Amino acid sequence: MRNGQGVVLKGLGIRVVSGATLLALVLLAIWVRGPLLLAAVALAAGLAGHEFYTVVRRAGYQPWYSAGIALALLFALRGYLGGDMIAGIAYTGPGGTAEVMVLVVVLALALARQGIEWMRAPVMVGRSTFPTASRSPYLAWADLGLTLAGALYTGGLLGYAPLLASIQEGNGRASGAAWLLVVLLGTAACDTGAYFVGSLTGRHKMIPHISPGKTWEGLGGGFLGGIVAAVALSGLLHLTLGWAVVLGMIVCVAALCGDLCESLLKRAAGVKDSGHIIPGHGGILDRLDSILFVLLAVYWFAQVMV
Repeated sequence: MRNGQGVVLKGLGIRVVSGATLLALVLLAIWVRGPLLLAAVALAAGLAGHEFYTVVRRAGYQPWYSAGIALALLFALRGYLGGDMIAGIAYTGPGGTAEVMVLVVVLALALARQGIEWMRAPVMVGRSTFPTASRSPYLAWADLGLTLAGALYTGGLLGYAPLLASIQEGNGRASGAAWLLVVLLGTAACDTGAYFVGSLTGRHKMIPHISPGKTWEGLGGGFLGGIVAAVALSGLLHLTLGWAVVLGMIVCVAALCGDLCESLLKRAAGVKDSGHIIPGHGGILDRLDSILFVLLAVYWFAQVMV
């Protein structure tokens, strides 16, 4: 019994230390912003993209890894060009003309690459020509879709962090650092509230075939945590109590969607964690799953409010 308790306590200690270290680094990047935030976003986008493509490969697909990582970095860093943080280049968010052009180029290159593979090893199955006996052309389209989806999911959503950071304080507007803080603390409060309430009172499963641990009671705890965090930060964000409650609910819904999205991805691949880069926590995607969607939601909420 004592050995078992020792293992549990050791694992908890590793989880706490690594989590606290990661939180300190993120808070430092939010406070300093500039090149440090650029480096943090680029690193997170690269690692998250790597984990995404590794997981979908486990599921049997073959995304174009190198193009996906490059595109994820482009989306993340292109978003950083918002405001006047780099060379005064104006940018309003992922989806600009440059990104559309790059998407078209990547799509063309991916189709050309796939076409070359088909011509190299055609195999007749009935009246259709397949690249191999075990993979159909339809899977090639899925591979292409997952290549683009992975870049948008990781780099595209992370690109909203620098966009939030570029918001200037003044005229009743909160600073970008304040909005990033509500993303981080609001998401943590949702997760914490959902975990404790769900663990203590959870009886009714939400979506057991996707995330067996999620309960409706836990969802209520998550909403409570998100609202409390948003209300606590309302003064920093220059929000009324009503708008703070709305923001807390939005954060919780976005966090839940992000969590379920990654759970669905991992379940399809039959893996427990997206990676093992963070001791005691799994992969970078396991830590960013909720935050990615919250970044998007809070960004647009901030645009409406400012």
